[in-house]
Amino acid sequence: MSKINIRWGWFLGIAICSASVCNITNCAFAQITPDGTLPNNSIVTPDGSTLNITGGTQAGSNLFHSFGEFSVPINGVALFKNSVNIQNIISRVNGGSVSDINGLIRN
Repeated sequence: MSKINIRWGWFLGIAICSASVCNITNCAFAQITPDGTLPNNSIVTPDGSTLNITGGTQAGSNLFHSFGEFSVPINGVALFKNSVNIQNIISRVNGGSVSDINGLIRN
């Protein structure tokens, strides 16, 4: 009986450690995905720890972005790149995941 408990304990320990490592690994990558609902959708291009966000739908001096996911890890940057005539960037996130903003959002 004790051998079975030791084996299950060992297996459970490996499972917990694996889940923790996977969780840490996933946190290292930003999750910013356009949702495809705008006439001109956002484009997200990775460059190291920076995700360059371009595109979007312009209306006058406003630029609209719509995302399914939007999370930025520690030391990560979400960089909105837009033309100089844009005064306001309006974004929404309508996916089912929580957005974790631990890095920077810049333009």
